[in-house]
Amino acid sequence: MLVTINTKLPLPLITSETESPIIVVCSHERSGTHHMMNTLSLNSDYCADPFINFDLNPISAYVNFFHPQGVEGFFQKLIGIEHKSSRLFVRSIVKSHHDADCFRLLMGSKNVYFVYMLRDPLSVMESFWKFIHRWEWSEGPKTSSLAEFVLAPPRGQLMRYQSDTYPSMIDRWCAHADKWLLAAEEFNNVIPVEQEALSLSPEPTISKIARITGISVNEEIVEASKESYITGADLHTEVHDREVAREIIFNHLRKTNCLSETLKNRFSNLY
Repeated sequence: MLVTINTKLPLPLITSETESPIIVVCSHERSGTHHMMNTLSLNSDYCADPFINFDLNPISAYVNFFHPQGVEGFFQKLIGIEHKSSRLFVRSIVKSHHDADCFRLLMGSKNVYFVYMLRDPLSVMESFWKFIHRWEWSEGPKTSSLAEFVLAPPRGQLMRYQSDTYPSMIDRWCAHADKWLLAAEEFNNVIPVEQEALSLSPEPTISKIARITGISVNEEIVEASKESYITGADLHTEVHDREVAREIIFNHLRKTNCLSETLKNRFSNLY
């Protein structure tokens, strides 16, 4: 007996009849993605609930992440949603951890803007190490120490976000940041944001995004909660382990041939 099961998942999103660009918040995992989304949601007409999760669930039912033309086609559908006699514009924020290669045909678009979150790699690695231990499945390398995690090769489900292979988690982070920052140097629709700057004072960051994208924001910027995200496992990082991880990252960044001037300059001030 032939049975057909509809596997396509629903994609709820908020729209408006007022013309507006699509906003995509991108980052390497554990870099302040939800903090940015929630800050934008509190201070503009854009919405973080529901947001569009550009991930396996549910987007892989609609688009192949490794086919740039397919990714572009998906966003073109979001740009021009026809409903009855109206044209609707998406106000749900799109969230993604993919590297810049995934969106290369959308670079330079006037209808899609990417906000790229950049965070201190030691904090990223420590948070990500704990996050991966939270899950029963193989999300990534589950090592006994933070220092081992920094040098471990990427594996498991996290590899869905990368278009290349890397010898270590810190190599993966470097490539992710480098690709996005190079895109920001070339294209006006890629806006890099430092997570630390957003945490210290959101007003300049949100004002900058509003100026570049043309979206309207509140006159008085409200700070979003920094606690609204999925927490990692309750692991304790030993002081010595964190210092070893810091030294590994420092030595790696010093030797890495990054192309982005922004990344080079940031590296020189990190440690």
